[in-house]
Amino acid sequence: NGQAEAVGDEFPAPGPAKHRAAGSQFLIHRDFPDGRKLTEFDLAEGKLTVSDSKTIRFTYLSAGLHLCAIAALPDGTLRGGAMHPMRYFIFDIAQNRVTGSGDAVYQWNVAEPEGETLWIGGYGHGALLAWDTAKPYTPPLRKARLDANPVHFGLGGTTVHRPSSIAHLPGGRYAVMAGTPGYHLTGGGLIVLDRTNSKLTSLPRGTFGDFSVQSLQALSPTTVLCGGTVNPGTSGRPAAGTPPLWVVDVEEQRVLRQAAPLPLKRHYFEFLQRADGLVLAAADDNLLCLIDPADLRVTAQKPLGEFTPFAWHQGPRILLAAPDGRIFCLTRNTVLEVLPDLTLRPVAHSKRPITAGGAIAGGRIWFGSTSRLLSCPLPPAVTPF
Repeated sequence: NGQAEAVGDEFPAPGPAKHRAAGSQFLIHRDFPDGRKLTEFDLAEGKLTVSDSKTIRFTYLSAGLHLCAIAALPDGTLRGGAMHPMRYFIFDIAQNRVTGSGDAVYQWNVAEPEGETLWIGGYGHGALLAWDTAKPYTPPLRKARLDANPVHFGLGGTTVHRPSSIAHLPGGRYAVMAGTPGYHLTGGGLIVLDRTNSKLTSLPRGTFGDFSVQSLQALSPTTVLCGGTVNPGTSGRPAAGTPPLWVVDVEEQRVLRQAAPLPLKRHYFEFLQRADGLVLAAADDNLLCLIDPADLRVTAQKPLGEFTPFAWHQGPRILLAAPDGRIFCLTRNTVLEVLPDLTLRPVAHSKRPITAGGAIAGGRIWFGSTSRLLSCPLPPAVTPF
């Protein structure tokens, strides 16, 4: 009730100074009073080792690791990453169980399948990786290595530090990765891989002003549609104004066209090109729109309304194309079918919040809720009147 109460002015004398773990997010006390040191403490493997080579094995209950990305591969598996610690997983759909997991080294923000290859955008430092899933997996190093699996093509550094999207351009020569820049920085660029020589180049920071690129959609063998975001690198200053759209020529490494057709507050969250050539965009946290990539014009838009917001993740996979061409959208609690006129058809409700998407495989729509892998049946097509 706004009244102060005196509690006295005598306090216990301070004890002897103690070492404090500080200076890093990996805070840990490694020194024991008897002089021994903790050399390993592995929660994933349940192993603790001290300097006298004594190893203790332990088990414990946990809610599990948070899923980051989920992708469907032709061999009937779902593969992706989880975080803290960084792990990958293999889930066999027919067996309905996890059949493999291990050290992912990076946080797999993006998992984009291309045939039997799973392309990975890893946080931090923007690692671009390619995993041939038909061959044995070896944990990637923290530097480029072309003879490993996954292949490690290199790092985006401060240009793309936290990946959000990977696009493969038609013709197979170029792959492009987008995301936000390094910590404390505003304005990002793009990472471009020439697959003929495995060389990484970049459209540097500042190419898009104070904005970064959140979403990508391949348009031609050398051009890509880019959707902007105001988000900076972690702890950076957000960009002011409306995030634009750009068409970029990755071969000439320049912006061909730019427009800001919608008064968005945050970003173009994700793109998916339809069979008619129009690009479906999830924008901000509550808007679906159709973009004509020829002139960057918005031809239709549809608010999510009661279904707001989209299922947020650093590397979103919330717009999903079924084998028959139908498109589905993941929101925080609902799976929606997006009809051609942008009418929204609810097909499933999740009691758990949807936090990571997503893939369609085995006749089901798959997504994550924190550490849980969930799915619902792919619904039958709507019969027209």
